[in-house]
Amino acid sequence: MIDPHALMKRYFQAFLGHLVPGFIHNINSPLQVLGFALEFVEQDLKEQSETEKVMERIDTAKNQARALSEMVKDMRTLERMGTAEEPVIVGDALRILERVLMCDLFCKHNVRLEVQIDPAVGTVQINGAFTVPAICELLRNSLTALQVVESRNLIIKAYAENEITCLEVTDTGCGLPEDIAPEDLFEPGVSAWPEGIRQTVGYGFPGMGLYCVKEILKADGCNIKLFGKDGFTTARIELPSGMAR
Repeated sequence: MIDPHALMKRYFQAFLGHLVPGFIHNINSPLQVLGFALEFVEQDLKEQSETEKVMERIDTAKNQARALSEMVKDMRTLERMGTAEEPVIVGDALRILERVLMCDLFCKHNVRLEVQIDPAVGTVQINGAFTVPAICELLRNSLTALQVVESRNLIIKAYAENEITCLEVTDTGCGLPEDIAPEDLFEPGVSAWPEGIRQTVGYGFPGMGLYCVKEILKADGCNIKLFGKDGFTTARIELPSGMAR
């Protein structure tokens, strides 16, 4: 018997693990600058350089250390948000995801990422352990779909519609299959990725991701819909009215 909650935890761990190479890449530059700055400070002190020059070096080192601290903090916060069953602010979660996605080097260098948060719903609370891993899985799908197209746009939105708070992940990727209804893609074992995607990423798809997303969101009282229009594919999470506070 498939446990979608346990499987979603594995998907979330895989999402975080996928970001590690890019995270290492991103922290490498600040680490190098930090090291050079400290070496220069040491040299300046030996040469009894002007205090102003030494302070400039120290400021550079402090700024790079701060940048490193923020990157580590974002990764730790995302991991905590996605595992602790406690309220998470929508706006906080999406902004952290916006920054952490820069650890996906394909996204960082090839995708136009846009995050839109309606102030009216930015403070809405969600259950982090349910919703955050689901959003991450939808983002993983979008980044996969963008691998084989030239126009690569990824849009994350939070807004209200008819008193319902909606979270959307939209991409300009390979689109939905024409021979399978969107709702059927949430069934276990259903996978409709085109062969070009499979060849590009180098692995197959068991067809469990969207099923787990649907089940974990349903357990939290949320609905999810999948639709395509004008070259855009959108996954929309609709939060229960009790969360809109």
